[in-house]
Amino acid sequence: MTTHDATDGRHTAEPRSRAELLDRAGDAFIDALGAIDAKDEPGLYGVVLADFARCRRSAGRLEEAAESLSEAADHLRDDPGTRDALVSALYDLSGVLQALGRTDGAVAVQLEVLETVRSYPKVSQRRLAEELVTTGDLLMEAGRPLDALELLYEGHELLSAEGVGARQEQSAVLVRCARAHRAAGQDEEALAALRKALAVVDPVEDAATCGLLLDEIAAVHRSAGRLQEAVEAGREAEGYLSEANGHLLAGALHHLGRTCELMGDAGAAGGYDDALAYYRRALALLRSEGDLGYCGVVLHDIGDVHQSQDRLEEAESAYEEAVELKKQDPQPRRDLVTTHRALGYVRQELAERREP
Repeated sequence: MTTHDATDGRHTAEPRSRAELLDRAGDAFIDALGAIDAKDEPGLYGVVLADFARCRRSAGRLEEAAESLSEAADHLRDDPGTRDALVSALYDLSGVLQALGRTDGAVAVQLEVLETVRSYPKVSQRRLAEELVTTGDLLMEAGRPLDALELLYEGHELLSAEGVGARQEQSAVLVRCARAHRAAGQDEEALAALRKALAVVDPVEDAATCGLLLDEIAAVHRSAGRLQEAVEAGREAEGYLSEANGHLLAGALHHLGRTCELMGDAGAAGGYDDALAYYRRALALLRSEGDLGYCGVVLHDIGDVHQSQDRLEEAESAYEEAVELKKQDPQPRRDLVTTHRALGYVRQELAERREP
């Protein structure tokens, strides 16, 4: 209950919950809508309806938010003077649809955002580039890498114009292009995009980015079965990341371990030993960083190598520790079931080697 002190004009109130305040805010927006003639002032009605929808979104009522934002966009389309408000409402609608898991609907809305921004008479190159990249990202999420590539490369071209985008931004978009190429099964095109991204970055000023790009290049070689090239790129990445934070270097070492493990699987001498060396270095860094989940992933991989070497007791020990660490991670990086099953297989094999 709110009381009014007539002597100084101040209001005092009992504490109210977030939910109550949001409900009251929604009531205020509904009152505002009731004072507007939607036919005479479609733009204003749409603006206020979008405000109401955002209030519903804050309250976690996403279905209602999506419905209201969609209706708000209909009203805003009827008023050419509210184009910015239309873009804002559509952008919010796309986000709500993504949160509801309706990726295709979100893509359709984001494409309208892009086309609306394109229609601006004096849209800046940077603004258009940002919308192109955002739309490209969403198309990737929707499993449409070829459609994404067209927009991502257009965005990169705009960002590459003098004075528009920083080198790091240009490089980041090229990495997106590379990932889209990989999703489309175009490994050579992915390598070309990553090498172009690498050429943009200053290796002295941004050694960490160079290292991450080389790690991505190594991943492409690894997936294509070019393991020696993957090792070479991975070792170069390691050099650039040697002064980076522990997580980045650990990731590169883990990936190098995976490449060497594959070489061991293919019969390369010393492949498994090299894999274990890289995995153990990565594990030491991750332990110092306190990343239990990632430690569990690396320990699982160590168990796999030991199993391939027929060192089953050591494999069992690695899997056991991996399970315990993964249990402590609220967001395990690899399905815990996989490690439980690996542990079960090793124990079964050990049992079968024992005399009845």
